[in-house]
Amino acid sequence: MLRTAEVAGHDPRQVLAGAVAAQSLDTARWPARVLHSRISEQLRHGPTPELTSFADLIPRTVTDEQQERLQVLAATADERRRDLGVATAEQAPPWALEALGPVPDDPLARVDWEQRAGWAAAHREATGHAADTDALGARPAAALAEKRAVWNAAHDALNLPDSRTDEVALTDGQLRIRVRAFEREETWAPRYVADELAATHQAAQRHRADARLWAARADVADDPGEAETLRSEAARAQAETDTVAERVVALEAADEARAAWYAATAATRDAAECARAALTARGVDPDDTEDRVTAAEWLDAHRAEQAAEDPRREVRDEHELADVDASVSASATEPTAEHRTPEPVLETAAPDLRDTSVSEATETTDPAQRRRVPTADETAAAVARAQATLAEIEARREADAAREAEETAHAARSEELARWAEQDRTAETEAGHELAPEADDAFVLER
Repeated sequence: MLRTAEVAGHDPRQVLAGAVAAQSLDTARWPARVLHSRISEQLRHGPTPELTSFADLIPRTVTDEQQERLQVLAATADERRRDLGVATAEQAPPWALEALGPVPDDPLARVDWEQRAGWAAAHREATGHAADTDALGARPAAALAEKRAVWNAAHDALNLPDSRTDEVALTDGQLRIRVRAFEREETWAPRYVADELAATHQAAQRHRADARLWAARADVADDPGEAETLRSEAARAQAETDTVAERVVALEAADEARAAWYAATAATRDAAECARAALTARGVDPDDTEDRVTAAEWLDAHRAEQAAEDPRREVRDEHELADVDASVSASATEPTAEHRTPEPVLETAAPDLRDTSVSEATETTDPAQRRRVPTADETAAAVARAQATLAEIEARREADAAREAEETAHAARSEELARWAEQDRTAETEAGHELAPEADDAFVLER
């Protein structure tokens, strides 16, 4: 949020200082969320960076030497953007023609066309987006402030309609659903192990240094007994090194799995952050569970409302009156077991990982507890959870691929059927033209 505010022209130090000084943080359970909410309210509907050059992305807090280097990089990026605009005008790809129309013949209009296409082409090259018809792809997540700013600049340059639903037009319930969707995604996130991984790395280095130190002292010791003791200490330190090194490998796998989960849930997280900011701006606490209504409660209320309205329902036709009389008489007595409608039998589905995993909220937030070497059982649990997460991500990828393949096959089949129909119509037309001159009037009428 601070980086986005900086790109939009705000001083991030002043923005953060104002958010911290607004009210005490002593009772805040999640200080980062509280500050994020305060900054969102301070900047109202959120900062809207407007880029005219890549130099607008250079942070204000860098040193003079860094500023000079970044200016060179920004100038190179702008030059590349202009070159891409010229190349796009020469190649005229479908996405550019669809967004900007044909390349103008007028020199001034062509320069403007190239400038607009350059922003989009630069974004496509930087993100690897290569779709022929989709100019920009999905908007980057809010955490990617620079890429999001370039996407916005390209979006404005192409005059594209905003494909995302404006949070202002959504109801409180729809915004809550977005927040709840990411809360469910958080339940299957791998445990955060970055701090433990750093501590374990340090422990492995310390044990390795101890093993070398004890072994070196043993080699120069004059007393055979002391040398034997030092070798024993070196062997023990080496064993500790091997044990901790195994945990490093396991924790690295868990950390990579969390990174994969973070990328897989980026869109849901971005929508939830926007929805949370919109709810906060409306004075609604998205974390307040007292005013939430469960599906069972809603269904009970719906059935009660229907039952209350049935006696006053308007009856217009005789058959409706007969149906009502029959339903009333049938409801006067309790149906017997043999006439009672059997309850539907539901198949037992596999448990949802989002319902069986442990929520990230149960993890410790104490930095001292996080930055420690985990036990063997804790490491094994983290690895098991990471493996379950990777399996879920792979299952989603396979489902998406299968759905895409099905849609592609359906589209191909539709095109094939349309082509056959057109061929049949063409054949019938040609046959009619050939037979009409030789046939009598009755045969023509019959056809």
